[in-house]
Amino acid sequence: MTDKDLADLNFEELVKRVEAVVERMQEEGGLDLEVMLKDYEAGMAWLSEAEARLKGARARLEELTPDPEDEVDA
Repeated sequence: MTDKDLADLNFEELVKRVEAVVERMQEEGGLDLEVMLKDYEAGMAWLSEAEARLKGARARLEELTPDPEDEVDA
């Protein structure tokens, strides 16, 4: 999966894909090693992208949320 492909997925879709990989690995213990490695690699890419988006969202929220200590009592 390319960076562009990752960018085309929304956060919820990234999470769903990670969950699907985890579920498949838990349910299908007899998966081929190469298939499991490819799934793991894709899952880690999706997870990293989802975490980066969460970090960005947190930073944005912090920018938008006033610090109560900066407020002046009127």
